Amino acid sequence: MITVEDHINEKYTELPVARREYMIKALREYTERKDKNSNLKFGGFPEFSSSYMAGNYVDSLVYQMIKPGQIVIMYTPGDDRFHMKKYIIEKKKTSNITLNKETVGKRSMVHMISPTDKNDTALASPNYVVPTEWKPKVEGMDVEVNDLVCIKERQYRPGYDAKTIFKIVRSGQKYVRLEPLTPKWEIDSEGGYNPNGKNPGDGVFQYNGKERISKKTGNMVKTGWKKNCYNMDIPKHVLVNPKDLDHDAEALDLTKELLTMGF
Repeated sequence: MITVEDHINEKYTELPVARREYMIKALREYTERKDKNSNLKFGGFPEFSSSYMAGNYVDSLVYQMIKPGQIVIMYTPGDDRFHMKKYIIEKKKTSNITLNKETVGKRSMVHMISPTDKNDTALASPNYVVPTEWKPKVEGMDVEVNDLVCIKERQYRPGYDAKTIFKIVRSGQKYVRLEPLTPKWEIDSEGGYNPNGKNPGDGVFQYNGKERISKKTGNMVKTGWKKNCYNMDIPKHVLVNPKDLDHDAEALDLTKELLTMGF
């Protein structure tokens, strides 16, 4: 017997495992909602005697889920003209399949257009369509430069506690660079592991207030963290709004305003 999970994992081999798992989750949640609306209880995906039948079942669900205006990816391994290209759904259409003037089935098709070229259109059955929403979403704060944050996970803030406030100095799609609003430790801006780096904080070495004897010279040298809050790419999902940690909201807003003004 073939399960829906088997079919997706066998067909979409060129998609990352995490994305395939998310597709299965999205189909399951859609089916649960549909059954709930019709007062049925979702008992799990059915099993099928062939991959062809499992594919038809998945395709029918995909066709029901996708909507005009939605961005999708074409999944056509072996055909580089369309494979992994993004399209916008213009409309869906179901027509009858006839044999000797008798209807023997239905055919579902999806009409699409490229988001960048109006002359680039495509017509495909739903088994070639993967909605772009079917990928894991990395949750995290929506931040910009000069925003104030705290960091949940200790590994990203050596030498600082969970209530320390940091300011954003660079914000990307998934990661940020930041620095403490009130530095606790001395730093060497050229002592880090990447002194010639182009990103903010790349060259920073953060001391920890301790010393040790150098094996090379026998002299006392300062110790610290080569990898620190200044030079790490910190994922947005570990950031916390300081207001959620009982920091004074009015003071935070004033500080952000001053930073934005360049003070």
